[in-house]
Amino acid sequence: MSGFDPRVTLARPDLADLDLQGLVAAERYAAPTVRRVVVPTAALRKAPDPRAEQWDQLLFGELFRVLDVQDGFAWGQAGRDGYVGFVAQADLAALGEPATHQVAVPRTYAFGEPNIKARPAGLYSLNALTTIEATEGRFAKALAACGRAIPRDTDMQLAFFSAIAEAERRRGDLVFWKGHVAILLDPDTILHANAHHMAVAAEPLAEAIARVEAAGGGGVTGWRRP
Repeated sequence: MSGFDPRVTLARPDLADLDLQGLVAAERYAAPTVRRVVVPTAALRKAPDPRAEQWDQLLFGELFRVLDVQDGFAWGQAGRDGYVGFVAQADLAALGEPATHQVAVPRTYAFGEPNIKARPAGLYSLNALTTIEATEGRFAKALAACGRAIPRDTDMQLAFFSAIAEAERRRGDLVFWKGHVAILLDPDTILHANAHHMAVAAEPLAEAIARVEAAGGGGVTGWRRP
Protein backbone atom coordinates (compact mmCIF):
# COMPACT_ATOMS: atom_id res chain seq x y z
CA MET A 1 0.00 0.00 0.00
CA SER A 2 2.79 2.37 -0.91
CA GLY A 3 1.62 5.98 -0.66
CA PHE A 4 -1.46 5.09 1.42
CA ASP A 5 -1.66 5.67 5.18
CA PRO A 6 -2.83 2.35 6.72
CA ARG A 7 -4.59 4.23 9.53
CA VAL A 8 -7.12 5.61 7.05
CA THR A 9 -7.00 3.07 4.19
CA LEU A 10 -9.59 0.30 4.25
CA ALA A 11 -7.28 -2.42 2.97
CA ARG A 12 -5.26 -5.40 4.16
CA PRO A 13 -3.47 -8.13 2.18
CA ASP A 14 -6.53 -10.39 1.92
CA LEU A 15 -9.31 -7.80 1.55
CA ALA A 16 -9.77 -4.19 0.47
CA ASP A 17 -12.49 -1.67 -0.26
CA LEU A 18 -13.83 -2.06 -3.80
CA ASP A 19 -13.06 1.62 -4.44
CA LEU A 20 -9.36 0.84 -3.93
CA GLN A 21 -9.19 -1.77 -6.68
CA GLY A 22 -6.29 -0.91 -8.95
CA LEU A 23 -4.78 1.34 -6.28
CA VAL A 24 -3.77 -1.12 -3.56
CA ALA A 25 -2.96 -4.82 -3.79
CA ALA A 26 -5.31 -7.33 -2.12
CA GLU A 27 -6.53 -10.89 -2.73
CA ARG A 28 -10.08 -9.65 -3.20
CA TYR A 29 -12.17 -6.48 -3.11
CA ALA A 30 -15.66 -5.85 -1.75
CA ALA A 31 -18.10 -2.99 -1.22
CA PRO A 32 -18.51 -2.01 2.45
CA THR A 33 -21.87 -2.16 4.21
CA VAL A 34 -22.66 1.09 6.01
CA ARG A 35 -23.78 0.84 9.64
CA ARG A 36 -24.34 3.43 12.36
CA VAL A 37 -23.23 3.62 15.98
CA VAL A 38 -26.11 3.02 18.41
CA VAL A 39 -24.30 3.38 21.76
CA PRO A 40 -23.06 6.63 23.36
CA THR A 41 -19.44 5.77 22.46
CA ALA A 42 -17.91 2.84 20.60
CA ALA A 43 -14.21 1.94 20.70
CA LEU A 44 -12.39 1.38 17.41
CA ARG A 45 -9.66 -1.14 18.21
CA LYS A 46 -6.49 -2.48 16.62
CA ALA A 47 -7.71 -6.10 16.78
CA PRO A 48 -11.04 -7.97 17.23
CA ASP A 49 -10.59 -8.18 21.00
CA PRO A 50 -12.11 -6.00 23.76
CA ARG A 51 -8.63 -5.80 25.34
CA ALA A 52 -6.92 -4.60 22.16
CA GLU A 53 -5.46 -1.12 21.86
CA GLN A 54 -8.06 1.57 21.18
CA TRP A 55 -7.15 3.63 18.12
CA ASP A 56 -10.21 5.85 17.92
CA GLN A 57 -13.62 6.40 19.48
CA LEU A 58 -16.88 6.71 17.58
CA LEU A 59 -19.84 8.68 18.87
CA PHE A 60 -23.54 7.93 18.81
CA GLY A 61 -24.88 8.36 15.30
CA GLU A 62 -21.61 8.12 13.41
CA LEU A 63 -21.34 5.93 10.30
CA PHE A 64 -19.03 2.92 10.09
CA ARG A 65 -18.27 1.21 6.75
CA VAL A 66 -18.08 -2.53 7.49
CA LEU A 67 -16.00 -4.73 5.21
CA ASP A 68 -15.57 -7.87 7.34
CA VAL A 69 -16.92 -9.45 10.52
CA GLN A 70 -15.02 -11.77 12.85
CA ASP A 71 -15.32 -12.86 16.47
CA GLY A 72 -18.17 -10.44 17.18
CA PHE A 73 -16.29 -7.46 15.75
CA ALA A 74 -16.80 -5.53 12.52
CA TRP A 75 -13.68 -4.47 10.61
CA GLY A 76 -14.12 -1.28 8.66
CA GLN A 77 -13.68 2.47 8.42
CA ALA A 78 -15.15 5.33 10.44
CA GLY A 79 -17.23 7.67 8.31
CA ARG A 80 -16.39 10.79 10.31
CA ASP A 81 -12.60 10.73 10.33
CA GLY A 82 -11.69 7.75 8.13
CA TYR A 83 -9.89 5.63 10.72
CA VAL A 84 -9.77 1.87 10.14
CA GLY A 85 -10.15 -0.79 12.83
CA PHE A 86 -12.51 -3.10 14.69
CA VAL A 87 -15.80 -2.13 16.37
CA ALA A 88 -18.01 -4.46 18.41
CA GLN A 89 -20.93 -5.63 16.25
CA ALA A 90 -23.35 -4.99 19.11
CA ASP A 91 -22.48 -1.27 18.94
CA LEU A 92 -23.69 -1.00 15.33
CA ALA A 93 -27.06 -1.19 13.56
CA ALA A 94 -28.65 -0.51 10.18
CA LEU A 95 -28.87 3.06 8.90
CA GLY A 96 -31.53 5.42 10.17
CA GLU A 97 -32.74 8.82 9.03
CA PRO A 98 -30.20 11.57 8.13
CA ALA A 99 -28.92 13.78 10.93
CA THR A 100 -30.88 16.88 11.89
CA HIS A 101 -29.10 17.86 15.12
CA GLN A 102 -25.74 17.56 16.85
CA VAL A 103 -25.00 17.54 20.59
CA ALA A 104 -23.55 20.97 21.41
CA VAL A 105 -22.57 20.54 25.09
CA PRO A 106 -19.80 18.41 26.62
CA ARG A 107 -22.27 15.80 27.94
CA THR A 108 -26.02 15.34 27.93
CA TYR A 109 -28.35 12.62 29.19
CA ALA A 110 -30.98 10.72 27.26
CA PHE A 111 -34.07 9.66 29.19
CA GLY A 112 -36.58 6.90 28.62
CA GLU A 113 -39.39 9.44 28.87
CA PRO A 114 -39.66 13.28 28.69
CA ASN A 115 -38.87 13.87 32.37
CA ILE A 116 -35.49 14.78 33.90
CA LYS A 117 -36.36 12.57 36.89
CA ALA A 118 -36.72 9.53 34.66
CA ARG A 119 -33.93 6.96 34.66
CA PRO A 120 -31.14 8.00 32.24
CA ALA A 121 -30.83 5.81 29.14
CA GLY A 122 -27.38 7.05 28.20
CA LEU A 123 -24.83 9.83 28.46
CA TYR A 124 -24.01 11.38 25.09
CA SER A 125 -20.96 13.44 24.16
CA LEU A 126 -20.29 16.65 22.26
CA ASN A 127 -20.73 16.16 18.48
CA ALA A 128 -22.90 13.04 18.79
CA LEU A 129 -25.34 13.11 15.87
CA THR A 130 -29.10 12.70 16.11
CA THR A 131 -32.30 12.89 14.15
CA ILE A 132 -35.20 14.56 15.97
CA GLU A 133 -38.30 12.46 15.40
CA ALA A 134 -40.68 14.35 17.68
CA THR A 135 -40.76 16.89 20.52
CA GLU A 136 -42.67 17.17 23.78
CA GLY A 137 -42.17 20.43 25.62
CA ARG A 138 -38.42 21.03 25.86
CA PHE A 139 -37.60 17.37 25.22
CA ALA A 140 -36.79 15.83 21.83
CA LYS A 141 -37.07 12.21 20.72
CA ALA A 142 -33.80 11.48 18.91
CA LEU A 143 -32.58 8.86 16.45
CA ALA A 144 -28.96 8.27 15.32
CA ALA A 145 -27.48 9.67 12.12
CA CYS A 146 -24.03 10.39 10.60
CA GLY A 147 -21.18 12.91 10.16
CA ARG A 148 -17.50 13.58 9.63
CA ALA A 149 -14.63 15.45 11.31
CA ILE A 150 -10.94 16.35 11.11
CA PRO A 151 -8.24 13.66 11.48
CA ARG A 152 -7.50 12.46 14.99
CA ASP A 153 -3.70 12.07 14.89
CA THR A 154 -1.52 15.16 15.09
CA ASP A 155 0.62 14.40 12.05
CA MET A 156 -2.50 14.27 9.87
CA GLN A 157 -3.93 17.38 11.53
CA LEU A 158 -0.70 19.21 10.72
CA ALA A 159 -1.19 18.36 7.05
CA PHE A 160 -4.94 19.07 7.17
CA PHE A 161 -4.93 22.69 8.36
CA SER A 162 -3.57 25.79 6.62
CA ALA A 163 -0.03 26.75 7.60
CA ILE A 164 0.68 30.15 9.12
CA ALA A 165 3.85 31.93 10.18
CA GLU A 166 4.68 32.00 13.88
CA ALA A 167 4.45 35.80 13.86
CA GLU A 168 0.85 35.60 12.56
CA ARG A 169 -0.42 33.46 15.46
CA ARG A 170 -3.58 34.52 17.25
CA ARG A 171 -6.34 33.15 19.47
CA GLY A 172 -7.78 29.92 18.06
CA ASP A 173 -4.67 28.92 16.10
CA LEU A 174 -2.89 25.60 16.70
CA VAL A 175 0.71 24.92 17.65
CA PHE A 176 2.15 21.47 16.97
CA TRP A 177 4.95 19.39 18.40
CA LYS A 178 5.76 15.82 17.39
CA GLY A 179 2.74 13.85 18.65
CA HIS A 180 1.13 16.82 20.40
CA VAL A 181 -1.02 19.87 19.67
CA ALA A 182 -2.27 22.86 21.65
CA ILE A 183 -4.72 25.66 20.93
CA LEU A 184 -3.86 29.30 21.49
CA LEU A 185 -5.97 31.22 23.99
CA ASP A 186 -4.01 34.30 22.91
CA PRO A 187 -0.68 34.71 21.08
CA ASP A 188 1.30 33.82 24.22
CA THR A 189 -0.95 31.34 26.08
CA ILE A 190 -1.98 27.80 25.14
CA LEU A 191 -4.62 25.34 26.30
CA HIS A 192 -3.78 21.63 26.00
CA ALA A 193 -4.17 18.21 27.57
CA ASN A 194 -0.67 17.16 28.57
CA ALA A 195 1.27 14.59 30.57
CA HIS A 196 3.20 17.21 32.55
CA HIS A 197 0.06 18.48 34.32
CA MET A 198 -1.90 15.24 33.79
CA ALA A 199 -4.84 17.50 33.01
CA VAL A 200 -6.14 20.05 30.53
CA ALA A 201 -4.17 23.16 31.45
CA ALA A 202 -3.56 26.71 30.30
CA GLU A 203 0.05 27.88 30.43
CA PRO A 204 2.43 30.37 28.83
CA LEU A 205 3.48 29.26 25.36
CA ALA A 206 7.16 30.03 25.96
CA GLU A 207 7.23 27.86 29.11
CA ALA A 208 5.64 24.94 27.26
CA ILE A 209 8.11 25.21 24.38
CA ALA A 210 11.08 25.26 26.76
CA ARG A 211 9.79 22.35 28.84
CA VAL A 212 9.10 20.13 25.83
CA GLU A 213 12.54 20.82 24.37
CA ALA A 214 14.24 20.16 27.73
CA ALA A 215 12.41 16.82 28.01
CA GLY A 216 13.69 15.74 24.60
CA GLY A 217 10.41 16.23 22.75
CA GLY A 218 11.89 18.61 20.20
CA GLY A 219 10.75 22.00 19.03
CA VAL A 220 7.54 23.26 17.47
CA THR A 221 6.83 21.49 14.18
CA GLY A 222 4.26 23.90 12.82
CA TRP A 223 1.64 26.59 13.28
CA ARG A 224 -1.80 26.08 11.77
CA ARG A 225 -5.11 27.92 11.46
CA PRO A 226 -8.36 25.87 11.54
